[in-house]
Amino acid sequence: MFGIAFRAGAFKPVAARVLCVPRVYAVQAPRFYSDAAAASDAPNPLLTTLKTAMKENMKSGDKARVLVIKSLLSEITYAGKASNNSETPEMVLLKAIKKRKDASAAYKEGGRAELGEQEDKEIAIIESFLPRQLTPEEIDVVVESAVTRLGASSVKEMGKVMKAVEAEIAQGSATKQAISESIKKRLGAAK
Repeated sequence: MFGIAFRAGAFKPVAARVLCVPRVYAVQAPRFYSDAAAASDAPNPLLTTLKTAMKENMKSGDKARVLVIKSLLSEITYAGKASNNSETPEMVLLKAIKKRKDASAAYKEGGRAELGEQEDKEIAIIESFLPRQLTPEEIDVVVESAVTRLGASSVKEMGKVMKAVEAEIAQGSATKQAISESIKKRLGAAK
């Protein structure tokens, strides 16, 4: 018909063809992370707060806050899927603050003050979601009570004191670095 010559038998109806396609059954994909987070019934209140804040800021049109919150949610999700699922959302936020403080200092040293100020603004946004940070004096009081309770007398017992202090302090209210410095100061003076 239209000047195209077809070879006889070149085109067979679909039903006549035999397809060698293996049958695929629904198999659950392997998980590369712990199901501990999925097993807990109660969602993390910080995660809920971040999600509602993102919705509110999207409605109000605050793009800077939305970008920061989206990056935090992404980091929390990534930390939850990592092989060591011991990080809480509060710890992820503290790490994000530390990262941004380092970046801000680097920008300011490099003569890019405007980018350093942008990082400082992001730090302020992240800190608004964390619980109130303890002052060094408040940390010292908790460390002192833990040292006397455990009877620690040298820096070698720092691990025990660190665990006891972290159990007493609310998650995210103090950085591990601040706690560690306070313990070193207290146990170093105990020599």
